[in-house]
Amino acid sequence: MTKKRHKPPSRIRYQENNPTVSVRMPRAWKEEFNKYLKETHLTAGDFFRIAFRKQKKNYKKVRSEVHQNGLNEGFHNGYEKARKNYRIWYYCAFCKKEIDLLPNSNEHRDIIEYIKEKGWIHETCAKRRQSQGVQPPYEYHRKDYL
Repeated sequence: MTKKRHKPPSRIRYQENNPTVSVRMPRAWKEEFNKYLKETHLTAGDFFRIAFRKQKKNYKKVRSEVHQNGLNEGFHNGYEKARKNYRIWYYCAFCKKEIDLLPNSNEHRDIIEYIKEKGWIHETCAKRRQSQGVQPPYEYHRKDYL
């Protein structure tokens, strides 16, 4: 004969005051119910408490908060990745800290003018011109030019 496990009195009171409810439903309904719970970030208990008006939850607010958190995280990650890959900067001659070079700024236009004056061209264009026997005074566009 097996012994029943001892239940603390608090557990017995909890189970008496909160009985289990079991529901049978077609599989399609169950899948739709689970999908709804996932989309609204609710538990089944939350769903029934809201259905019986025992708990108020603003679905639009919850969904908006989750959506905004995802947007913020995605934006931050994308921004940092783009900044790492595409940021152009140079060092301050005085304090040696980095200065961002903004598109269409005066510094940007000065650099474009400097490159035009020096006659810099693509490395592939330089090789093509060399193969044609043309040797104009120009510098190769290199990754290590600064």
